[in-house]
Amino acid sequence: MQPLKPANSAAVAASDQASLLRTLWDRQVDAWLQGKRTSAEELLAKHADLLVDDRCADLVLNEIDLREAVGETPQWEEYQRRFPQLERRLRGRFFGREDPSVKDAPPRDCGAAWRRNASHAAAA
Repeated sequence: MQPLKPANSAAVAASDQASLLRTLWDRQVDAWLQGKRTSAEELLAKHADLLVDDRCADLVLNEIDLREAVGETPQWEEYQRRFPQLERRLRGRFFGREDPSVKDAPPRDCGAAWRRNASHAAAA
């Protein structure tokens, strides 16, 4: 696993921030594969500048996918409360494109890779 960038990620260039988000995403999936339910907030705790806009949305959407993969039913109200700055993206995830205020593409299934890895691990 790659080491995380220093906590002062405000100075990190945009491409480095994308790399940081990918590293955090990988750590999130790895943690869930190990049975640790790491929340998006835990991963972002030292990188608050990533919460300024929707750059962290993939981590939050991935958490939802991971929870669904283990049989949970994440609730809109919980995520609306936890991530009010991502309301538009989350509304699209929970309610689909029927909501005219959502202009983003439908979210991809970030948990698919996790489910594949989990099924391979269980078969081994």
